[in-house]
Amino acid sequence: MLFSVVLYLFFWRVDNEPGAKDMPVLLWTAVSLCSLGAVAFLGGNILLTLKKAWRLLVIGWVLCVALLIGAIALSPILLLFMV
Repeated sequence: MLFSVVLYLFFWRVDNEPGAKDMPVLLWTAVSLCSLGAVAFLGGNILLTLKKAWRLLVIGWVLCVALLIGAIALSPILLLFMV
């Protein structure tokens, strides 16, 4: 799911280049990966809730928040690499 954000930013960068061709494939790939990640995330949370594995659910949420903060912190560097 985090990879889809980087892929969408790459699409946005390519799409805003003057004289560049339209590349809707990158946009659809980003949307597909985001949807797939969201379904996997929700499925995992539902499974852990049904099994009443509260400790694993909390660990999973803490890891997701840490990865999200890391991805947000790295996004300016990734945008600079795309230039």
